[in-house]
Amino acid sequence: MAKTTLPSDPALLGALLEGLQMSRQRLDAQIASVRAAIAGEPEPAAAAAPAEAAPAPRKGRKGKKKGKPGRPKGSKNASTKAKEAAAAAATGGEAPAAAAGKKPRRKLSAAARKAIAIAQRRRWEEFRKTNPK
Repeated sequence: MAKTTLPSDPALLGALLEGLQMSRQRLDAQIASVRAAIAGEPEPAAAAAPAEAAPAPRKGRKGKKKGKPGRPKGSKNASTKAKEAAAAAATGGEAPAAAAGKKPRRKLSAAARKAIAIAQRRRWEEFRKTNPK
């Protein structure tokens, strides 16, 4: 085993000793909990407390950086729109899309959906013929 040289500064040595003692306490608590688990006993409360201590805060991205893409101002997600529509229907008002003058979405007939599905299958068959695995 390689021999390590310790610093000669007393303050640094004191900090090092304190850190090692904290590590030893944490390890002792973990050893006690493992021994209790082997014996089938419930974990001691004193041993569980150090393990549940809050970890040190992580350094990382603190938020959105300027110039990064994101949601445009004034945009809303689908769940918010659905809630607004439900609230408007409950109060007897118009839905937000109708209030904004937008046309409602058109519905495809069953025959149109079937024709689209058949055409899509035909295109895939053609693709598979020209591009075998």
